[in-house]
Amino acid sequence: MIPTLSQIQSYTTSHLVDAADYWSGLADRWEDAHWQVRNEAHALNWEGSAGDAMRARTTADYAVANGRADQLRSAAEIARQQAGELERLRSRILYAVEDAED
Repeated sequence: MIPTLSQIQSYTTSHLVDAADYWSGLADRWEDAHWQVRNEAHALNWEGSAGDAMRARTTADYAVANGRADQLRSAAEIARQQAGELERLRSRILYAVEDAED
C-alpha cells in the first residue's frame, strides 16, 4: 500500500529513537549488574573448589552479559542510523512534492 501525503507528513521515527535509548540503557544496566556480582564474588574470602567455581561462573556470566550488551548497543546504533535515513527520505519526498506543486 502506498502511503498518503498526510501519512508521510505526520510520520516520525521517535519509536526507533526511543527503542535505541532503551536498548542502550538496558545494555548498561546488564553490564553494571554483572560487573558488580563478579566483583563481589571475587572479593569474598571463600576458599576451595566451591569458591573457585563461584568465581569462574560469575566471570563466565559477565562475559555472556557483556556480549549481549554489545549486541543491544549494535541494534541501538542501527535503529538510530535508520531513523536518520528515514527522516532524510521523508524530507526528500516532501521537497519533491513541494517542487511538483510549484
